[in-house]
Formats: sequence, structure tokens, C-alpha cells
Amino acid sequence: MTSVDFKNWTVPVPLDFGGGDDYPLYTNVVQPYYRADHIYVGFPSRYVEKKAWTPNFDQLPGVARRRQRMATSPRYGLTVTDCVFMSSRDGKTWKRWDEAFMRPGPEREYNWVYGDCYPALGLIETPGDLPHAPRELSLYAFEKHWSGEPATWRRYALRIDGFVSYRATYQPGKVTLKPIIFAGRRLSLNFSTSAAGSVVIRLYAEGRALRSCELFGDNLDRTVVFEDGDVALLAGQPVTMEIEMRDADVYSFRFDDADTPPAGHGRAP
Repeated sequence: MTSVDFKNWTVPVPLDFGGGDDYPLYTNVVQPYYRADHIYVGFPSRYVEKKAWTPNFDQLPGVARRRQRMATSPRYGLTVTDCVFMSSRDGKTWKRWDEAFMRPGPEREYNWVYGDCYPALGLIETPGDLPHAPRELSLYAFEKHWSGEPATWRRYALRIDGFVSYRATYQPGKVTLKPIIFAGRRLSLNFSTSAAGSVVIRLYAEGRALRSCELFGDNLDRTVVFEDGDVALLAGQPVTMEIEMRDADVYSFRFDDADTPPAGHGRAP
């Protein structure tokens, strides 16, 4: 629902996840992605209430405090939370990945509890830790829930555009995208391969096809070089992209007019 004055609201409309399991989600921190603001990204925390106390709970740190919380409400001890990722172009219809985006992590005194993996709103582009490393995204989530002490923040680092990817194992795979119409004279790729891995891009338009050279490496903004023509020849008409992959990830791509656009701006995942 939306409001212009925080008093009068539109009729609530449930989000459409296109089927799948129906489980509780909290604090989704939805925001326009700063590198492609026509796309919304969200990091909702997933509420998982176990049915009963099992021996596994006895082996988690903080078992005495967990049992004490259950005296107030059983779910305060039986519930654990993690975080998933979702994206949308209209804010109503969402693609949600059910595999956890953020896990509670190695067992410590105040994790694997109800309140874990609640990220703060915002994505911050920060320098990489290693010399010559590309910039990365920083996310923050609070810790020490149920401790009775002030919360602390933990920083999580992520590859730029690295929320999800098209991934191929050592066995070759192929992805065919829906037809798109682009403007520009350059295609760039955010991708990563192994030494044995590779990515090959094919573009098909009416009466013409382009094949890229073999791409390998790990780069946020690799210019795709085509063996048999200029990508600008296909601009302004419906084009189908086919991605052949082996032991590789493709995170995002972009068509533009720049010869060497700065990594970190304007890419459309």
C-alpha cells in the first residue's frame, strides 16, 4: 500500500512471488538498485519456527538463555531466521530465491536465534581489501540480539552486481534470454570463470548473427569482442542473446556507447 500523508492509505495488495512456499518474511528493506534504478532489490528476513525442541538445540551456544526465553514464549527459543534475496521491476511481481542469501554463519553465542540476519537498508560501494581489487558492495546487519547489550554491526562484502548469477558447472551449459532492444555500440560483461572455464556470447537478429571470442577471467566490466561484426549493427532491433558457459558465472551485462565506462555505474543486472 502507499500513502502521500501517512494517514490515508491505498488498499493493500499482496506481493506476487509467482507461487512457491508461503513462509513469513520480515523487514524486506526494498530499495531501487543504485546501478540500475528501474530494478528493485530486497533482502527480507525469513522466519523459521521449528516444531519442537530437539537435541540439536542442546548443541547450539547459549542453550540456557534459549530455554529461559522460552518461558516467555516458546517461539523465542524455537525460531531461527536467515535472509533471502528478491528483485522486481514494478514492486508488485517479484522473483524470490528461496536459497538463503545470508546465513546465520558459524555458531556463536548470539546467533542462530530469532533476530539473526536482519540487514540494514542501503548498499554502500566500498574499496576492496586487496591491492588492485575492484570495488565491492558492503551490507550491514546487527548482532547480539537477546544479549541485553547494545547491538553491534557486522559488515558483509559482496561482488558488485553479485546477488545472483547464471552459473554453469564444469559441464557446459547454455542460457537463452528473451529478445531485447538495445542502444549503443558496446556490450560489457560482469563475469567470472575458472582457468578451464569460459563464456561465449551469441547475438541473433533477423538475418544476422554475431559470435564473441572466448571470454575467461574475472572482471566487472569486460568488453565483449565479436569475431564476425560490430555489435552496433544490431542496435534498435529485437535481439536474442545466447550465453554459452562452462565453470563460470555471469552476473550482469550492459550495452552502452562508452569505450571504457567506469565500473560501478549504470549496469543493468
